[in-house]
Amino acid sequence: MKEKEFLEQFDNLIKVHKIDDAKEYGLNALNQAVKDKNTSLIITILNELIGFYRDLGLYEDSIKLAVSLSNVIKPIDNPYLHFISNINIANAYRAANLYKEAHNIFDNALEIYKNNNLDNKKELAALYNNLALLNQEEENYEDAVINLKKAISIIGNDDEIKLATSYVNMAQCYIKLNDLKEASNALNLAEPIFNNNPDDFHIMGYYSTLAKILFIKHDYLSSEKYYLKALASIDKNVGRSSIYQDTLNEYLEVLDKLDKSRLRGLELSQKYFNDYKEILFSNISDDAKNKITVGLFGLGSECYGMDDYISEDHDFNPGFVVLCENDINANDYNQLIQNYENLPKEYNRFYIRNILPKHGVHMVKDYLFEYIGIEDELRLTEQNKSLLTNGKVFYSGYLSSFVKKRKEIIKEAKHEYLRNIALKTLEISQYIPYNLKRALDRKENDTYLLLKNHLIDKLIEYYYLYHHAFLPHDKLQLKMMNKDSLIYKWIISIMNDKIDEIEINRGLVLELSKLHIIDNIESLYIDDYKEEIIRFVKRDIDKSNLIPKIIEIEWMMFQELQNIGGRAACQNNKPMFVLMRESQYYAWNLELIESYYNDLKIAKEEKYNILAIKYGFMEETVDPAHFQMIKEGLPSLSENRLSLREGIVAVQLEMLNEYSKEHDISNMRTIHTSSDKYNNASYETYLRGELSSYSEKTMYLYASYLASLANKKINIVELTLFYTKLFE
Repeated sequence: MKEKEFLEQFDNLIKVHKIDDAKEYGLNALNQAVKDKNTSLIITILNELIGFYRDLGLYEDSIKLAVSLSNVIKPIDNPYLHFISNINIANAYRAANLYKEAHNIFDNALEIYKNNNLDNKKELAALYNNLALLNQEEENYEDAVINLKKAISIIGNDDEIKLATSYVNMAQCYIKLNDLKEASNALNLAEPIFNNNPDDFHIMGYYSTLAKILFIKHDYLSSEKYYLKALASIDKNVGRSSIYQDTLNEYLEVLDKLDKSRLRGLELSQKYFNDYKEILFSNISDDAKNKITVGLFGLGSECYGMDDYISEDHDFNPGFVVLCENDINANDYNQLIQNYENLPKEYNRFYIRNILPKHGVHMVKDYLFEYIGIEDELRLTEQNKSLLTNGKVFYSGYLSSFVKKRKEIIKEAKHEYLRNIALKTLEISQYIPYNLKRALDRKENDTYLLLKNHLIDKLIEYYYLYHHAFLPHDKLQLKMMNKDSLIYKWIISIMNDKIDEIEINRGLVLELSKLHIIDNIESLYIDDYKEEIIRFVKRDIDKSNLIPKIIEIEWMMFQELQNIGGRAACQNNKPMFVLMRESQYYAWNLELIESYYNDLKIAKEEKYNILAIKYGFMEETVDPAHFQMIKEGLPSLSENRLSLREGIVAVQLEMLNEYSKEHDISNMRTIHTSSDKYNNASYETYLRGELSSYSEKTMYLYASYLASLANKKINIVELTLFYTKLFE
């Protein structure tokens, strides 16, 4: 390999910001040159790599290469070669904070230049520039300015970029000397040169210096703007090195002054999508847009909102996931891939050198398998569910199976919530108070540690269940917890071998009561409620099997209703219909649910519509004129049913009034029939109409259940709204 070939290839890789590729290419070329005993090429490569590693902040590697270069050139009688190599070697020591060694080598280089009457102004200017950098790092800014002025006088107009860089370094010195006027003057001389050379990597120093001056002048908004440019330029040219981190710390000070926080991964990615979605969607069909889901979810702490500066390594970039349904047109799919690759690579303070594997365009099935780890969609682990439902969807077509899957998982979890809490509480009770204490009493330390860790695991699982969240990866489980929560405090206490069994039992029993899993608190030990908890779980499973069948029949009947003014808007809102009906039925006991289900089955067999009966009876006060026209078609209610109905209405209205004393019910129906208007039924009228549609057996069971709730001091209004809030 010839020197020219190496330099061209190496420079090309750096120009397109392929830092890792440049590193690999340089080392391979050096090894090959050593094998070939090509001394001239070895010296060229070492000189290039010393500066390259120095710019990356890899100072130890730069020093090692500098020592190698020093050994290689020692026997060579070529003053110019020694001169330029010593500048590079001295720079490596300077960057590594070995200032004494750097000074000695710079002095040696100057001596070589003078003693041999060398005439290379470009390299002499480079020496003074680098000597000025050494002065800066030693905080000797006066000498730094003197050396920079020497460099500038030598450069003249022969090398614009070198000239501009020298002015930037001079501005940095004047900032340290508290001379903002001279700092601004020096930077102003660099500005037109960088405006004409916006892609030159030295511009990153110009941006950061300008940002610093603006910060000192209290122009924080402008300072933020240029720090973002500086960070993106540094990321683009040398990666997230120590230079990047130092500049980042300065940027954080600006954010602090602006009382702003950094953009987290989710915000960053959503903003990136919103800014460039037109590019992403260009030249694809409308059909394809209906088969796309865009967002950030799955693997990565940023999907959980837990990213920090440590997360901003090679696995963190602005970007998002584009999921395509499996039947998307192939041309549209390929166009999306191309469009994503065409998105701008520089964004905010980041440069996207390589698109991360998880970002970009994927088929839904492939993404679920490769990045969520789903082999069978019918058998999802907690980890699968967590990765499927975390993050955020930025855009979805109406045919998005991914969004549908997310909603199904969340809905299923809500309906299993109470039984899972109940079962997890029983699991926790296996460890307290007996098993842990027994292990300690028997001095079985290994068993004690094992049981203690299991108890911690179960409490972590309980925490996420309780907060309607799926269990994240181990490394995030404690990090994502609210440090003020009781459960977190229990966990930390247990880790420190301070296990308050009574407090844990008491806290969990109170939650069982609060969640209506147990009726009355008669003991503060979970074990005392084991049978009641198991009965609740069994009933809850039976309810979850039966209630969807009831709602499906009711929805069918609801669709058959004929409204005078045409189809009502609520007849097109199945999710709301389901929420309202299921929250009512989950508040019932199983016997009452079964009886009403039987009413519906009979109605189907005998071809009458229970919901039509309900709304028909409501019209007596809502639309009296129409009621006169339809009342003959409504079933006749016996004295016993009327008595039951009015008794239930009276009790339930009293419960609603009690509830309203401590809660805002302004978003509910008006309470009393006296407030009825056309197409606006009160709570009392709605309840009376509903009860009128029940069979006598169901109405009797309803009355009995209401009485049992009253005896337990449970308000059916509050219980129904509890389920409404749970399922919404």
